[in-house]
Amino acid sequence: MTMNKKRMAKMMQLANQALNDSGILQQDKDGPFIEDSYNGQTSAFGITVLMSGLIPALAIYYQEASDTRKINRRNILEAIGKMIENDKEVSIQIKDQPLNQKVKGADTLLRTAFTCANDKKILKQLSTEVLECATALKQVIRTYKLKK
Repeated sequence: MTMNKKRMAKMMQLANQALNDSGILQQDKDGPFIEDSYNGQTSAFGITVLMSGLIPALAIYYQEASDTRKINRRNILEAIGKMIENDKEVSIQIKDQPLNQKVKGADTLLRTAFTCANDKKILKQLSTEVLECATALKQVIRTYKLKK
């Protein structure tokens, strides 16, 4: 999975906007910051997709936050869903509808993956798009102040 520089730059712009929309990027008296846990959880998401597959990874990250976890991992899926929604270059068609018209956030991303479960080609394309989003998101998160 390699993105060219132009594609990565575009995805990073989408990621930056998605951080605002998803609630990951926060503000305090010292300026914008991101909870440190998002850095690790976003990095782990890509590995989880590669090791377990897209649908299991989405299901794991979709679960509600627990008391032991400081952050809600669903926000990562929310950000990825927003990135897909705003990615005008995505060419994946699902049931005669462009992917970016179907996916609007975490809920629709998970539902769309379930819809594609029986079509290995489409699921692989969706997985690649999600991994590209996660990679860009991870890079952009690291440009902000991380707070423990």
